[in-house]
Amino acid sequence: MLCKELLNSGVVGLCKYGEMCTFAFNQLEVEVWTEEKSGALDRGRLFGPRAPGGPPGARVAQLLQEHNGSFLFLCERCYDGKPRITSQRSRDDGVSCSNPDARHDFNTNRCLVYVTGPGGSVGYRKVRALAPEHCMELCRHAARYGCQLEDDCLFAHSPLELKTWALQRTSGITPEEIVASSVKYHGERELDTKRTNPLSPRGWTKEGRVLLVMSPERHKWVQVRQLPSAKNYPFQYDICGQIQRSGKCNYTGNCTFAHSEEEKELWTYMKNNGLRDVQQIYEVWLSVARLGKQTADAPPPPPAAAAADNKNIVMPTDYAEPTSGFYCRLCGRQSNSERQWQHHIATEKHKDRVFSAEGEELSLSWSHRFPGLHFALCPRLDSGCAEGVCCDSAHSPEELQEWLQRRDFLRRRLAQAREELLILPDDADFGKFNFLLQD
Repeated sequence: MLCKELLNSGVVGLCKYGEMCTFAFNQLEVEVWTEEKSGALDRGRLFGPRAPGGPPGARVAQLLQEHNGSFLFLCERCYDGKPRITSQRSRDDGVSCSNPDARHDFNTNRCLVYVTGPGGSVGYRKVRALAPEHCMELCRHAARYGCQLEDDCLFAHSPLELKTWALQRTSGITPEEIVASSVKYHGERELDTKRTNPLSPRGWTKEGRVLLVMSPERHKWVQVRQLPSAKNYPFQYDICGQIQRSGKCNYTGNCTFAHSEEEKELWTYMKNNGLRDVQQIYEVWLSVARLGKQTADAPPPPPAAAAADNKNIVMPTDYAEPTSGFYCRLCGRQSNSERQWQHHIATEKHKDRVFSAEGEELSLSWSHRFPGLHFALCPRLDSGCAEGVCCDSAHSPEELQEWLQRRDFLRRRLAQAREELLILPDDADFGKFNFLLQD
């Protein structure tokens, strides 16, 4: 819509709000904004590098470059809960989510999520499943107060969701392929960084390598030394007596006794299978791991890999605790316990974020002062108000109108925060925002 202030100014062609005006200044701007709203035009790419063609994976890589993040799957029931909880697939059974209080079936409840900000505050942006009835436009309610329809809304709730929908609709790529492309992209970037960065971690050398193993019974990482060389290997290995007595071996040379149960089992496995180096153990584990990933019905490992009393030896890279905890979308902070969560949402910094909309993709800008205590025109306005900007009343009809809009906006944000349990139920102290509670 064209700006009425601009149209009424005649030949001057100026709007008193200038660049802060939210209306178009000419018909061309109306058309450009319409194309941007529908997602057909991205001004950030007009003068940038040409959009990659070819497979959809290249377009996923461009999305990752533009928004500096990654795609993954989270449990949708935990993510949509109040308060929001971010839980991935459980490492224990591979079927349920990692939320210990719920254990939802992950395959039937997963949702596509875009994660940003790995270096500091973390941001999660849900990308809803694309349906034929979805419209390729941004939701105007989500941009201002938050959409009350939530997942039932037919419009995109963020520019990222709109771009992802457009990618899916034009290329037919599935959420699984999007996540796979994201993993591949970041893996290639990490490899390129190690190749080109002189300060990257040192390479894998024979002298500097260390093998760590963990048994499911003890749940503790233990270093395993090289197999002691000998002309005649013993029938079995024994635990070092000093380790059993004091937990420390004082032998100055290379002790030929095992320093842990894990080391004893692995040495026995290496001796029985003709392996003389821990690098060979690592390669055996890699081959078994790759075989398990290539097919869901992977054949059982060879007899050599099933030795050592059927003990499962896992590697450090095979163990990572999935993210699970209360997530504050306003501050980008993860809380690992309910006590930590309640402490966070009671802080002044968090309360300011509730009202400020700082850091959100779609936020508002205001032209006038922060609202005062009196939502009315100043009675001393005609004669000149001595208090100036410190006056608690509005100094123009436009300022009063914006104050009313701003109060309505802040009240809606407070109501939404209470609904999402981002505010303690009995909390009524909001500092300079206490006027919101007044009629």
